[in-house]
Amino acid sequence: MKVFISFIVLIPLFGMSQDNINKNSIEFNKSLYTDSITVGRFHVRFTDQFDDADKMKTKNGLLWLDEVMDKDSFKSKVVKMRYKNTRIKNKVNKKCKAENRTKKRYNAEEIFELLVKGNDGLGNLNDQIIDLYLDLDPDLRGNVLGSTSCGRIKSGRLFFENNSKEKYASHLIHEYMHVLGFNHFLNKPLFRSFFLKKNDPPYQIGKLTRALIPQ
Repeated sequence: MKVFISFIVLIPLFGMSQDNINKNSIEFNKSLYTDSITVGRFHVRFTDQFDDADKMKTKNGLLWLDEVMDKDSFKSKVVKMRYKNTRIKNKVNKKCKAENRTKKRYNAEEIFELLVKGNDGLGNLNDQIIDLYLDLDPDLRGNVLGSTSCGRIKSGRLFFENNSKEKYASHLIHEYMHVLGFNHFLNKPLFRSFFLKKNDPPYQIGKLTRALIPQ
């Protein structure tokens, strides 16, 4: 009798744990990531929206970015920049559960260390690996170049095709700052354009790497 009652109790608990998996999470969508490569410090997973040419463009862009990030001049520029909105708010793990949310305001040196140490929630903290889960969206157009949700980076197909590998890599490092947990002060791009200086960590790091693109 006791065994039968325990079985009845476990059924709803098991169902609850399944239902509580966030459907935007990497864990829920891991079957979408059909290929992966390692490029220097970057470990990249691709959805099937990337063909072989797209993967090669991404690889070459990240090779350039990896070289940029290895230079002392990159660190010097990062730590000299001024940042606002430097609290970590939305760093998540593969199940899209928030980790290490804090009221602490990070200074420029700390922001650089979080970046180069790969301090995301998608692998081992401070493992020196930048984990990128990438997707391309053919319907994403206009002022929004991409978005990050639950650690998954989605970029507009049109933006990807119409810009250089370096500019795409700069966009990825902007989005990766969101993976680390840094947000924009306002979520609506139109409001940000008119009312705010773009000086939070995602904008500043992205702007810096774009400025280093060879002309």
